[in-house]
Amino acid sequence: MLKRFFTNLVILTTIFWCLGPSAVMARSCLNCSEIANSRTELSRHSDWCADSHDDIISSVGHLDPVRLQHGRASLQWQRVTRAILHKLAGDDTRAFLGFPVSISFSNSPKPFAHATSSSEMTISLGLLEIVEDSDELAFVVAHEIGHMALGHTSHRDNVPNALQGTKRNDIKDEVDADLFALSLMRSANFEAEAASHLLSKLGNYGAEYGVPLIDLYPSLSARIQQMQLRSSL
Repeated sequence: MLKRFFTNLVILTTIFWCLGPSAVMARSCLNCSEIANSRTELSRHSDWCADSHDDIISSVGHLDPVRLQHGRASLQWQRVTRAILHKLAGDDTRAFLGFPVSISFSNSPKPFAHATSSSEMTISLGLLEIVEDSDELAFVVAHEIGHMALGHTSHRDNVPNALQGTKRNDIKDEVDADLFALSLMRSANFEAEAASHLLSKLGNYGAEYGVPLIDLYPSLSARIQQMQLRSSL
């Protein structure tokens, strides 16, 4: 009886040690399979993200700037501007432009976009309210990238770029940034005519109160003229 007990014990121990590592290996293989599946899903997600950029960009005309202060609306605008930035400069802006680019938003009702540093820009609620489509928003983003790329942020104060233009150097900087933006937009297949269209709307901003921006900021007149000329070429 005792001999049979020890015999069974030896058999059970042998089975345990044989099946134990196999079970561990099976679990490990399962984990490997899960990792592989996760990577496949991640790859599919990346492909979907790339394919969906145009869909995200096309939503510009349907977003409500008035709700910018709410988290969801802000996230929507972040997604749109990231998609536009991706289309303008690719996945790695540092590699393409030589510097990273980050975009934030201001709840100011004044229409402006401002390159706050050599790699950061701010777009206001007021400007989003007059942006009608993705081409116009692409011009805004590309224009601020132009200021960064051309080194204008190193000698400028914190006055919003859309409201710059009272000094000769300011006017030149604005026109140069516009020309940079026009080239960048064309390379990414955005409509160049959107630049002069948006600038014209900026120039007329405030006309209903008798003081359009174009009367206050001479750069807008020069910019509109240049963009109308260059976008038709």
